[in-house]
Amino acid sequence: MEGNGHRGAGPALGHGQARRKALVRLYVFAGAIIGLVALAAAAYAVFGGLGFGGGWVAVGPISEARSRGVAFAQRFDVFVVADDPEPIGLYGREPQLGTQVFYCDSSGWFQTDSGSVFDHHGFYRSGSAPRGLDRVPVKVDHGMLMVDPSRRAVGPDRGPTDRGSPRGEHCSPAARGDPKTGRVAGG
Repeated sequence: MEGNGHRGAGPALGHGQARRKALVRLYVFAGAIIGLVALAAAAYAVFGGLGFGGGWVAVGPISEARSRGVAFAQRFDVFVVADDPEPIGLYGREPQLGTQVFYCDSSGWFQTDSGSVFDHHGFYRSGSAPRGLDRVPVKVDHGMLMVDPSRRAVGPDRGPTDRGSPRGEHCSPAARGDPKTGRVAGG
């Protein structure tokens, strides 16, 4: 069999064609790597906490938080129940729907506009939520209340709903006033 001296499926590529084919492979490989990095970054942002950086952040002086009973770190959507001997950090979003949680000053409990209600310590009491509010680590460092919003723990299971009672009426969405404190202007 006579031929051009090589075996293969087709004719030999010229120098320019081989170079072009190598560049196309390089571009495809680089695009795949960039896509994987972007996918990993998006997954971390969605599932890895509240964003990049993480770590402990100051909420304010523990003495001020204890006098109010409940402090709110708005930037991180974290409530801190500070009137107990050990402060409790609660993530400010409802576990099922992700709706904003607000503190009802009159009842001393947490509520959502979707109807879920959680007691003073974030335990489920009623509504559509599948569990209590998610927990956020809290510590006191040199008199400052600190939270780590990048490390959330799944809230407690529903459990019994008959433990304790609210200290007053629950807030209605129309009359609750400030979305974080439940206080109505002038009240």
